[in-house]
Amino acid sequence: MENRRIYQRIDLQTPVTADIYIYKLEGREIESKKIRVPIENVGLGGFSYRSNLNFPIGEDVPVLFKVYLLTGITLYGEIVWKKEEEEEYNYGFKITSCDMRYFLHCEGLLNRQGVKKNLVM
Repeated sequence: MENRRIYQRIDLQTPVTADIYIYKLEGREIESKKIRVPIENVGLGGFSYRSNLNFPIGEDVPVLFKVYLLTGITLYGEIVWKKEEEEEYNYGFKITSCDMRYFLHCEGLLNRQGVKKNLVM
C-alpha cells in the first residue's frame, strides 16, 4: 500500500486507548455504544487503530466518529482505509476537525522522537 500521508506518523511504544463511537450516520445524529480501541500510531492528520468490529469505510459512507483521546481531546473524522488481519481489522482514521491541544500533543511527541520541527504556528 502506497503511503499517501501528508504528515509524519509516530509509532507509540505503548498504545493509547480511546473511546470511539459513531455519532452521525447518513446525516442524522445517532446514539451508539462506545467502543474502546487501541491507537498504535498518531500524526497530525490522523491515526491507526485496531478493532474486532467491521466498520464501513470510504467517502460514500457518511459515517463520522467522535474519539476521546489524550485526556479528553475530541477528534472528528472518518475511516479512510481498512486491513483485515486474522480476527481483527486495522483502520486508518483521518481527522477532519479537532481541538488545538491535539496538535500541541503531537508536536511534543515528534520532538521527543527527534523530529525538531514546529508543526503548530
